[in-house]
Amino acid sequence: MTKEQESPEADAESVLQSEVRLHKWKWSLPFLAAFLPIVLLSFYSFQLSSDSVRFLVEKENISASESLAQLLVQDVQQNVKLAHAVASIPGTISAVEQKDELAMRSRLKAIMVSNAKLHRAFVVDADGKLWSEFPTAEGLYGSSFAGWTWFYEVKKNKRPYISGLYIRSQFPDKPVIAIATPIISGDTFLGVLVFEYQVDHISKWLENIGLGVNGNILLLDQDGALVAHPDITVGYSINKSYIDIPAIEKAHEGMLQTSEYTDPTVDKEMVATFLPIAVGKHLWVVVAQQPKEDAFALLNEVKRNLSVVGGMMTFLTLIMIATLARISAKNIVLNKTLEEKNQALKDFTSIVSHQLKAPITAMRWNIESVLDGDYGEISDDLRDLMNTLHSVNISNYHLIMDILNVSRLDRGVVTIVRHAVPLRDIAERAIRDYVPAAKKAGLTLKIDEKQKGIMVLADLEKTAESITNSISNAIKYTKKGGITVTLSEENGMGVIRVTDTGDGMTEEMMANLFSRSGVKKSNTSAESSSGLGLFIAKNFMQLQKGDITVSSEVGKGTTFTYTLQIASDADIAKESKKEEETTADPIKE
Repeated sequence: MTKEQESPEADAESVLQSEVRLHKWKWSLPFLAAFLPIVLLSFYSFQLSSDSVRFLVEKENISASESLAQLLVQDVQQNVKLAHAVASIPGTISAVEQKDELAMRSRLKAIMVSNAKLHRAFVVDADGKLWSEFPTAEGLYGSSFAGWTWFYEVKKNKRPYISGLYIRSQFPDKPVIAIATPIISGDTFLGVLVFEYQVDHISKWLENIGLGVNGNILLLDQDGALVAHPDITVGYSINKSYIDIPAIEKAHEGMLQTSEYTDPTVDKEMVATFLPIAVGKHLWVVVAQQPKEDAFALLNEVKRNLSVVGGMMTFLTLIMIATLARISAKNIVLNKTLEEKNQALKDFTSIVSHQLKAPITAMRWNIESVLDGDYGEISDDLRDLMNTLHSVNISNYHLIMDILNVSRLDRGVVTIVRHAVPLRDIAERAIRDYVPAAKKAGLTLKIDEKQKGIMVLADLEKTAESITNSISNAIKYTKKGGITVTLSEENGMGVIRVTDTGDGMTEEMMANLFSRSGVKKSNTSAESSSGLGLFIAKNFMQLQKGDITVSSEVGKGTTFTYTLQIASDADIAKESKKEEETTADPIKE
C-alpha cells in the first residue's frame, strides 16, 4: 500500500475519533448541567446544617456557662454581704478594739457553723497580724499577712476584696479564695475579717450541669488558675495549664467568644465558649466546652450522606429532593435534641432556684422574729443592721422569684386563670404593699378612678404582680411628687396607667425595656435586681390577651399603660354564680 493510499484512511480515522470525542463532549454538557446544581445545592445544604449546628452548640455552651456564673456570683455576693455585715456589728468592732480573742473567736465559730461553704474565718489587725481564728490552723496564730494582696487592697481602699485561688500548707487538699472585709471604727482602720471560701462545692455544681454528650464546664480565676473542674481534683498545687491560651486571655479582657482549642489537661480538641464574669474587681472565666468530634458528630454524618446522595442525584433529580428532605429531617431531630438539652438546663435552673427559696424564706422569718422582739429587746444599732439584712433578704427573694417565673415562662408552665374582676380590685391589690414604702419616701400613691365599676377578664394575682413592678420602679426613681394609678375604659379595653413624676427614661432605655437581653442596663441599678421584672410583666399581660406599653420624657416622668379585655355580661354572670355557690356551700369551696 502506497503512502497516497494510507493517507486518506488515516485522515478518515482521525476525523472519526474527533467526532467521537465531540459527541462525548456534547453528552457531557447535560451531565454537567445536572451535576452542577446538585453540587451547589448539596454544598448549600451542608453550609446551612453547619451554621445551624454551630449556632446551637454555642447557644448550649452559653446557657450552661451562664447557669454556673449566676450561681457563683450570687453565692459569692451573699458571703461578701455577710462578711461586711459581721464586720460592721458594734460587737465585732468592740472585740477588735479590745483584742478580745475569746469574744471574736465565738463570733467566728458561729459563722462557720452556719455556713458550710466556708472553711476558715480569721481576723488580722491593722498591721496584718493574725490574732483570732476558727478553726485553729497549726502555726498560723500570730503570722503576718501584711504582704498578701488582699490585705494591701483592703487596707488601701477600705472596701471588700475577693482573691484568686490559693493553697495553704496546713490544708493542701482544700484550696480556697479569700473574701476579705475591712473592720473600721469611724475613720480608723482596725483590721480585716477574712472568710476562706472553699471551692470544692463548685466542682459538685459542675457535675450536675449536663452539656452535650461528653461536655463539661470549668472555672478559672483572674490569674488563669483552675478553680473547679468536674473531672479533675483541684488541690495540692495551682494548675495554670490554661494560662497561655489566647481565647482565655481575651476572656480576661472582657470578651465573650466561642472558638475551637485544644484542652491542655486532656489534649483533646474542644468547641468552647469562654464567658467572662465579674468576681469582685476581677474577671474570672467560665469555660463551657464539648469535644469537637462529639459536638459535630451529626454534622459529619450529614456530610457523608450528602456525598453519597449527591453522586446518585447526578442521574436522578428525585433522589436529590429526597436527600434534601432527609437533611431537613435530620436538622429537625438535631434541633429537637438540643432543645431537650436546653430544657434540661432550664429545669436545673428551676430546681436550684426552688432550693434557694426555702433557706431565704427561713432566714426572713428569723430576721422578722428578731425585729418583732421574739428574742427580747435589741439595740437601735442592731435593729438598723437587721433591717438592712431584711431588705437584702427581700431583694434576694424577689430575685429568686424572677428567675423562677422566667423558668416557668420558658417551659410553658405558667397557669393563667381569668375571671371577671373589678379593675379597681386589681389596682388596690397592686398598691397594697407599697403604700408604706411610698410614704417613707415622701411620695403620694393614689388611685384615680375615671369610671366606676369597670369589669375586666383577668388573673387578679398575676396582673397585680405585673403592675407592682412599675410601682416599685416608680418609688425607686421618683425623688418628689408621687405615683398615680389611673383607671379607665378605652376602645373596649380596661386600662390601668401608672404615672410617676420621676426621672423619666431615654428612647434607648425604652427600646429594650421589655426584652430579656436588654433589661440589665442603666434602668436596673440594684445589685440584687435581676432586671427581669418588666420582661415577666409583659409576658403575664400577653398571656391574658392584654398588653403593657410605656411612654416617658426625661426629667418629667414615666407612664406604664396596662390593657385588659372588658368582661362580657356572660362572664360577669358566671362569676356572680360562682360567688353565690361559694357563699351557699363554703365547705365545697
